[in-house]
Amino acid sequence: MIINENTLTTLFTMFNDALARGLEMADVSWQNWAMTITSGQSLERYPMLVLLSTMREWIGPRQFNSFKAQYLQVINRDFEHSIAVPTNTIEDDQLGLFPVAFQQMGMDATQLWPDIGTDALIANAEWLDGTAFFAAARTLNGNTINNYTTDALSATTFTTAYDLMIAYAGYNGKPLGVKPMYLMVGPSNRTVAHGIVNTAAGGATAVNANEGLVEIIINPYLIGDYS
Repeated sequence: MIINENTLTTLFTMFNDALARGLEMADVSWQNWAMTITSGQSLERYPMLVLLSTMREWIGPRQFNSFKAQYLQVINRDFEHSIAVPTNTIEDDQLGLFPVAFQQMGMDATQLWPDIGTDALIANAEWLDGTAFFAAARTLNGNTINNYTTDALSATTFTTAYDLMIAYAGYNGKPLGVKPMYLMVGPSNRTVAHGIVNTAAGGATAVNANEGLVEIIINPYLIGDYS
């Protein structure tokens, strides 16, 4: 194959198409537990607003409430993945496996986000209130918000955690209306998770009060101590 402008354009199109196929094939279930926010600079400060009140019956004049404003600072990082295509490989027209490599590159690119998102979860860094994100003693206007346990996953611990979360209260002691939607586990806890929220195979005689309460997410990056 002669290397010229037309050849390089054809190769670029072929590799780009393969990359796009890889991007389309990737698992995007991470979007259920992480948020995408547009960024335009290397360091971002995102305002996080907490409304210091709840709805009330409108009797008499309006009562103007305020926000508690804090900022979440995010420093962007650069990531790259490059593949070199040797000149001789192009001239000898031996490009058979390269489209597959670029397709895999596309799949790998989309998996960057759940990877670093999971890293952020297991790091359990300090949140806006100065307390670790997962903590047993966070308070909101005197009400405890406990989202941390070291107990192994089971039907009992799931029920305890679920009931605890739906009972979270905010300002004025009113329920926050939290409704857990997902149970995210590592691959080694897959069968345990399914046993908690699904009816046993072949039909179970006992009623499973947790059946269908949440959707299971298998996070392949939750392994080892974090499974």
